[in-house]
Parts: sequence; C-alpha cells; structure tokens
Amino acid sequence: MANEFAINNKSPCTVICPSRDTAGFQTTTCRDLLGYSDGTLINMVAASDWVSDTGAGGTVAVKFDGTNDGIGLPIIPFAAGWSASIWVKWAALSGLTFILAARDSNRVYIGQNGGVVYVRVGSDSGDLGSATSLVLNQWHHLVMSIANDGLSYSAWCDGVSLGSRSTTLTTPTACGIGAFFGGTNSPSSNFANARFDDLRIWNRDPLDSSDATALWASGAGRGKITSSGSSRPSSPFLSQVIG
Repeated sequence: MANEFAINNKSPCTVICPSRDTAGFQTTTCRDLLGYSDGTLINMVAASDWVSDTGAGGTVAVKFDGTNDGIGLPIIPFAAGWSASIWVKWAALSGLTFILAARDSNRVYIGQNGGVVYVRVGSDSGDLGSATSLVLNQWHHLVMSIANDGLSYSAWCDGVSLGSRSTTLTTPTACGIGAFFGGTNSPSSNFANARFDDLRIWNRDPLDSSDATALWASGAGRGKITSSGSSRPSSPFLSQVIG
C-alpha cells in the first residue's frame, strides 16, 4: 500500500524531511518519518542549524557549514533495485562534496564536484553528471536509481536524465548526509556547505524518468506528499524558525 510520500505508487522505505519533521525541529535528531532510520546531527547546533527556507515548495532545511557538519544515518543496505532522492542548495561549489554518501566498498556518492553534479555508485570508477552545472544558492533535486539486476545505475538532476553507467555492488558500510562518513556517526571529509531537505530512499521498484520528473514537480516538489493536494507543505512552526 502506498504511503503519503509515494511517487507514482512507489513507496519509500525511509523519509528524512525537515520540512515535515515537526518533532525533530531544532533537536539533534532528524526523524525518519516512516520510523526506521533516524538521522543524528553531528558537530552541529540544533537551535541554529534548522533554518527557514521556503524555496522549491519546502518550509524548513538543515544547513551544513562545509567544515565538519554531518547527519549520521544507520547503515543503509543500498542494493539492486534501490533508489534515493534528495534536495540540496549549495552555498559553495568548490572541490568534491557529498550531500549523501554511503562509504566504500558499496559506495553511493551523491554531490557536486567543482560546480557540476557528481553521482557514483558501487564499483564504478567514473561518475554521472559532469556535464550538468549547478547554480549557487538554488535548490536542486538529485535522484539515483540502481537497476533491478544491480549491474547499472542511473541519475537525474532537476528532472533531467544524467544517463546510466555500469556497476557492481558489495557490502554497505557507514552512511550519512552532508559529508563522507569514515564510520558510523563519523563525518570525516568532503563536507558540503549547503542546505538539505527531503531525503527519500526506496528499496524496490527503481525510480525512472517519470518518477524523477514527478518528484522535481517543476521545481516545487520539495516536501510534497500525495495526500495534500499541493506541493507546498504546511508548517505549524514556520514562524519560529531561524532565518
């Protein structure tokens, strides 16, 4: 049965969405709104790192300083058929920085490299997105999808296909938002200077182009749910958040 965060009847298994997380707001926990994989703010200040941001249909974001911030996640067993969707607004576009990373050897890297998209999965020694430029201080939507046979992956930026590449997958390890994680709850490098919202992870029925387009929703899909009738989420605490 599809949940309210489903897209085209494909239901995610994990949703970490500050725009909809009233209980986690200004705490050190970004709740998994489906109840399985809460994130923990590491080296961050809960009172000031949850910020008001109404771009792209959302209301609230979590901001990273690009120095040592990260959100630790449980080990997420990315495998054949899995997909991830995330919204990010970069405040700096230098170097290689990750907005979502699952460590080697079963790597899932989603981020930017010198102002262009960078998506790399599993054994692939290359990446997708190097021809797609990002805009500073603008919300972008990134999607990664692993094929059902686990031998290739695809990606999209703002609803536009970045193509596909071959890969193989092995054992998942440390995972987190906003940095490369050397171990569980240990952000160690590739720190994003950015704002993040609305991470969704699927463990079946890989996302395709129609799903990526629907999630992007012409740039207004951040935090959207199917039961609201609108892409803009309500926020009972918007007036309280720090700008």
